[in-house]
Amino acid sequence: MPIPLTTSLGLACIAALLARIGVFLYFIANPMTDESGFPVSPMLLQGHADYPFYLQSLAIYQGSLSDLVLRITNSFHDPFTSLYGFVTSGPILPMLLLVFQYSVENTLPLSIASLTVGTITAWLWIAWLHGRGVSFFGLVIFALLLAQS
Repeated sequence: MPIPLTTSLGLACIAALLARIGVFLYFIANPMTDESGFPVSPMLLQGHADYPFYLQSLAIYQGSLSDLVLRITNSFHDPFTSLYGFVTSGPILPMLLLVFQYSVENTLPLSIASLTVGTITAWLWIAWLHGRGVSFFGLVIFALLLAQS
């Protein structure tokens, strides 16, 4: 069922969308730096911080399923002596790196997908808060604050 754009819910969702697009465009033009001093922007490959971990996870997921299951079960045989001996991320982000062919030359598709997922998530939270009687002002503040993350 479509949400009328003139209701408090519709206006808060519009605010969430516009704020996210604004932040997205701002960081394309003005990359910020992370805690290590590396520039962060939707147009720049984020090849540091957790990126190598996700690439290692991708290599694991591209292997055989039986090897993955064996590595997981072996990590439970003696968990206290081999604590964190086998750690991998969930499969979604590594697979998205592959699906969107994330590279220095191709960062925008994954950035737009992240923007889309973030916006939809914000809309779901806004609808949930609206259903619990949060005021229009509260919904808009919530929509704008989450655009920074």
